[in-house]
This record gives sequence, structure tokens and C-alpha cells, in this order.
Amino acid sequence: MQKTGDLEINQDLNFERRSWKVERVAWVVAALILLAALLGFLGPGPLGKATAASPDKSLSIDYFRVERYRAPVELRFQVDGRLAKGGELRVWLDRNFVEALEIKDIQPKPQSVEINGERFVYAFKTAEAPATIKVFLHAEPNKFGKTTAKAGVVNGPEIRFNQFYMP
Repeated sequence: MQKTGDLEINQDLNFERRSWKVERVAWVVAALILLAALLGFLGPGPLGKATAASPDKSLSIDYFRVERYRAPVELRFQVDGRLAKGGELRVWLDRNFVEALEIKDIQPKPQSVEINGERFVYAFKTAEAPATIKVFLHAEPNKFGKTTAKAGVVNGPEIRFNQFYMP
């Protein structure tokens, strides 16, 4: 017990100062996490959205850099209509990426799906190809961590992008 004036107080000012510093650091960390979440670094948000495109811009994909495990994910492919050959567009995804996702739906529905080495090839019938063909892939991540994905058009451009799946 220390005597402070007329009071006998049990105090440790060094401990108090250390705990105030720890509290200030915790407030800064909490503020940074909140700011990151609002900006989209921890999921969908203005800075979380990304687009990967081939050098000639004939193939692009819109996606979010960070997604959550078992939460719905949408990938939007845009393909130049001139890449459709013989009334068919053949788009591929690499095996590692497909295995990291549980694909729920693809719009439009592919006419066929085949495994070609380390690629899953999705064939879409195109009677009269528009200037830009849009393909929407709806899925759920079934793993945690960073996934590097490759996608492309058979005998055409390819792109590479990264997604991070958090718990």
C-alpha cells in the first residue's frame, strides 16, 4: 500500500502506463481491420473487386480478391465473340481452381464438359455469336487460403488471377 495524500491506494503506475499503451495499440489495430473491411480487403467492397484480362482484352474475368469459405462466389467471364469457332466457344479452367470450388451453376449452361489434362473444358453452343459472350460461374469455395487460377479459351488467350478464401 502506498500513501497518496490522505489516501492509502494500491497502485502500480508503471503497469497502468503499459496497459494504456496496449489499449491504444488495440484501438489502432481494430480501426485498421474495420477500414480494411469497409474498403473490401476482407471480402466484397470497392477495393476488393478485380478484373483480370488477356493482353489483347479478348478475354477478361471479374472477380473479388477475397472470398469466404462456403459463401456464394460469382465469376463473370467476358469473351470476344470472334473467339467462338464453328458455332462453339470452348473455355477452360485449370484443375486446381476447379477443385478449390464447388461449382453450383454456369450460365449459360455448357453443351458439354470434358477433362483435358489439367484443364476442365466447357463448350458453349453459339448459333450466332454476339460481339461479347458473357459466362457466369456460380460456386462456393471449399478450401481456405490463396488459390492461383488460370482460365482461357482453347487455342486462344489465357489469364491468371489469384483469390484468397478466408474462414
